[in-house]
Amino acid sequence: MTKELLYKYINNECTPEELDAVLKWFEKESDKIEGRALLKQLWYDFGKNKSLLKETAPVDYERILDKVHHNLNISLMSKQDIPTRMREKHRKRILQFMTRAAAVLFIPVFLFALFLYQEGYHGSGLNGDKPVYSEVFSPKGSITVMDLPDGTKVWLNHGSHLGFPQRFTGKVRKVELRGEGYFQVAHNPKKPFIVQTEKLQVMALGTEFNVSAYPEDKAITTVLLKGKVQLRHVNAEGKIHPLLEMKPDQLSIFYKKQKKLICRTENTDKYISWKDGRLVFCNDPLNQIAKRLSRWYNVDIILKDPQLSQYTYTATFVDETLPQVLALMKLATPINYRIYPRVKQKDGSFSSLKVVITMKKDNT
Repeated sequence: MTKELLYKYINNECTPEELDAVLKWFEKESDKIEGRALLKQLWYDFGKNKSLLKETAPVDYERILDKVHHNLNISLMSKQDIPTRMREKHRKRILQFMTRAAAVLFIPVFLFALFLYQEGYHGSGLNGDKPVYSEVFSPKGSITVMDLPDGTKVWLNHGSHLGFPQRFTGKVRKVELRGEGYFQVAHNPKKPFIVQTEKLQVMALGTEFNVSAYPEDKAITTVLLKGKVQLRHVNAEGKIHPLLEMKPDQLSIFYKKQKKLICRTENTDKYISWKDGRLVFCNDPLNQIAKRLSRWYNVDIILKDPQLSQYTYTATFVDETLPQVLALMKLATPINYRIYPRVKQKDGSFSSLKVVITMKKDNT
């Protein structure tokens, strides 16, 4: 692979044959030493000479970003439904390749992310026995699927962070979550798996559960699918207080400010459907829907009228774009909305899309 061919790819100038060669290289070679060196050099080249990235004709960025975000999510998740399931190693490689193929649409960010990942990962051995701590961030508009060192599989929802050691040492396997994650925990009765959030710990041995712990939310929700988990509160002094042990198909809600916990049996589908690329609402108030749509589509949604929160909505969205979702909501609730496009910033990046929702007037 040459830098010249990658430059052509970045600037959308490849022939079909060249495009195929580049994508195959990302799949098979980009993680090798020579591939890492080439990507690192490209990153430096772009930093020194921005003219390498050519200006193109005006593009409908909103439409492209909208479709990329959700088509990528659906494509990633649909691989799990193939009747003749591939072995885990091969499926993981395809997921990694598809993520890369989409990411190179925004190549400077992609190169920087690869550079940081490779520098941290391949340099981890330099610290001897000192644990190396990693953090994965799933941007708004994206779902990230990953395997932890112990074999635990994690889905990270939009705008979520997961911190974890590259090797689990000691008596527990502990990770730190900011946002929402679905965990398929590798069974190990001698080493409990702990998800640490801002105010709550979820401890498991081998199970499946979902935790939503966005810092800006008033509550932390946990949904248990299989096995058992114990919820524990950590006070300001770091002392742990066991709260309850959950059973499958239960939902718990821990209110951070009041330190109040409720638990009930619940249909879990609406709480875990996000990992399969589906947005499920069931009598949810509009303010909660707006919050989830904001994370899902990477937009800022503003409700101008307080009474809008009184309205509830029930629907399932799979691959609808944001304009389609808003149009369907307008049919079911008395709202109007206006979409403000992204604005290019001085550094070349784009601001978030903004949506303003208002009450529908009688004559509109």
